[in-house]
Amino acid sequence: MANSSPRDIIFSFGGDPIEEHITSINDVSIEQIQEEIRALGESWDAYLCVGIGKMAPIEISGIYDSAADCDGHFANLIPQVVATAATAVIITWAAGKTTTVSVFITKYVRKIDKNGLTKYSVTLQPTGAVAEA
Repeated sequence: MANSSPRDIIFSFGGDPIEEHITSINDVSIEQIQEEIRALGESWDAYLCVGIGKMAPIEISGIYDSAADCDGHFANLIPQVVATAATAVIITWAAGKTTTVSVFITKYVRKIDKNGLTKYSVTLQPTGAVAEA
């Protein structure tokens, strides 16, 4: 058994590891859609799976670096045209475990702070199946 720590994480976007430019990643949240089926007169909720899964958007952020390929690179990819193919994201955890999903870039933000360094954040919208290996 291997625990995972921040130093174990490898975050690849389109085949390029970019974790050295990332200081934060939100939760990796995968869920299954269910329909509530509680009948009249019942006192407990009941659910059935509808056979659809989804992954919540991934948000990464870090210190903005105009020379880095990571943060400034995302701004150059917006807007994505209609026929744009989704980009693969691979998150590698400890002991080589991975989460792989295709994503589209939803939002890119640069945050200016008069008392600190400029930061960036990118929101990635997963599309299609998530593979856990």
